[in-house]
Amino acid sequence: ETILRLKGNMVVPGTWIFPDDPQVKLVGERGLIMTQHHAMPLGVNVARWPADVTYNYSTHPEILERAWRNAVATYEPNQEILWSVGLRGLSDTSYATMDPSVVGDDKRLGMLISKAIATQMRIVREVHPDAKFVTNFWQEGARLVHEGLIKIPPEVIHVWADNGYGIPQDGGMVAAGEGTYYHVAMYNGHANQLSELVPVSRIYEQLGRFIKAGATNYVLMNTSDIRPVAMTAKAVMDIAWRGLPAGDADDYYRKWAT
Repeated sequence: ETILRLKGNMVVPGTWIFPDDPQVKLVGERGLIMTQHHAMPLGVNVARWPADVTYNYSTHPEILERAWRNAVATYEPNQEILWSVGLRGLSDTSYATMDPSVVGDDKRLGMLISKAIATQMRIVREVHPDAKFVTNFWQEGARLVHEGLIKIPPEVIHVWADNGYGIPQDGGMVAAGEGTYYHVAMYNGHANQLSELVPVSRIYEQLGRFIKAGATNYVLMNTSDIRPVAMTAKAVMDIAWRGLPAGDADDYYRKWAT
């Protein structure tokens, strides 16, 4: 309901969830597009990965591919989904923490991520031929893109994540047709999660930069806990709906306070 009031049309209804959790069905009932957290390609709950099952795409690709197929098959067949593709480790760590063969070898890491993306797209299209896809450039993903080591099909929406403090990691590379995954709060052990953290001036500057580049195909906002960051959450969603306002950040603060 909050997302609809803010004119949003898409939601990640939780981070470590399963495709058959109740909130997934509610997404469709609200008329929202379902998408997945960047750490959960195709909706696989990697935080609940069985301790006795290998998670290594180099040595046991069949295990990961079976998990991807099972996740796709678990969603309701008519659910509107923007599929998140990529390859990370368990519980939002780098894949390098799972596979010694890629440690210190960015070329091999990029090759495996590229292979995973292509395979995931094929798995989804076997069930949903007209599926749409997004991939997030977060932490090591952004670095590998800067180094030109990930191959991504052109129909996949490229999404630049910020660094947790409202500064996207594109390094000026953002291009038309891309998008952003933007935090106004972050639970990472040292960021300020329980009060406003990102200045509205930074939100205007960075999202304005994406708008100027034509990178408006996608915006996903992460609020961590929404109640402490209502002010900046609305600032981001207002821009997503209407574009940059005529006034500056001080104008926004004055209007918010009154």
